Amino acid sequence: MGYDIYVNGQKLPAPSDIEFLDADILKEAGRSPETGDLFAKWINSKIRIDVTWKAITEDKLAQIKNILDANKRTTGSPFFRLQFEYAGRQYDITAYRGDIKTGLYFIKDGQKIYRDVSIPFIER
Repeated sequence: MGYDIYVNGQKLPAPSDIEFLDADILKEAGRSPETGDLFAKWINSKIRIDVTWKAITEDKLAQIKNILDANKRTTGSPFFRLQFEYAGRQYDITAYRGDIKTGLYFIKDGQKIYRDVSIPFIER
């Protein structure tokens, strides 16, 4: 796929798949009882990207975890700079990671290969 994702300026290994969620945060949403028209107050828009690696070596997984958790170790903050391209636009946002989910691993040529590793990145 060749898709580039950077965390604090460090490039992550190329993922197998990415899903984007481009969400609006609304307040006071509802319908007018008189007209039935929808009303809402827009607060902000946020991006979430779910990144998946179908098969990744244990070394690459450890590299990803080290990059993602570096700020927690040095500053105590879970937030980091996330850079990626989506819908023809370059994004440079402050984000945090959700839970890292991994499938079973298998051993190939003496090396552990993890299956279906997924990580959600959520804009702050």
